[in-house]
Amino acid sequence: MFKILQNKTNIITSPHGDKIKIKIYGKNNKIFIDPQNKEFKGRITVYGNNNNIIINKGRKIALNIYIGLDEERTCNNTNIFIDTDFYCGNGTIEIGEDGYSLNIGKDCLFADDVEILGCDNHSIIDGCGTRVNKAKKLTIGNHVWCAKHVKLLKNVQIPNGCIIALGSVVASKFDKENIIIAGNPAKIIKDNIKWIDMYPNNYDKVKV
Repeated sequence: MFKILQNKTNIITSPHGDKIKIKIYGKNNKIFIDPQNKEFKGRITVYGNNNNIIINKGRKIALNIYIGLDEERTCNNTNIFIDTDFYCGNGTIEIGEDGYSLNIGKDCLFADDVEILGCDNHSIIDGCGTRVNKAKKLTIGNHVWCAKHVKLLKNVQIPNGCIIALGSVVASKFDKENIIIAGNPAKIIKDNIKWIDMYPNNYDKVKV
């Protein structure tokens, strides 16, 4: 494990090994990766203060997390919470706005190349000079399946039991559970569905 701690007030708890690279430039940051996550690999880089990351016991997790962009563009007082039984083939989380909150529920499955982009890189201003693209919160419910190449943009809400289809770009809040969301921009294409983490052929054999 490779760590850079700019300030001794930062607290890190994580599994032992060399598959996790953690760099922190700031103070009062807390990172907790459940030590039982033996298959966790990735990179966590934090520029800022008072940020919290909690990743509970999951399955295979390959995940890169970036809070802030550099020492001139820091990010403070953010919270990332990932609940139990999370699987991630290869994912990225980027947060760049103070006070942002990201919550991922239990038993979620992220395929390869899933990106959570919790902020914009530039400001959008209305005619009165007010910035209109503020990033506040992104919430993913329990038992959500994100297929490959999905992008989740700031302030998205995904309820329990949903599927986000291959290559979708999600930029809206959804309230209905057990739906399939697809497209760019993503919209509901089917409702009243359920999914299980079982290969289709194996499921068909069981049903026969």
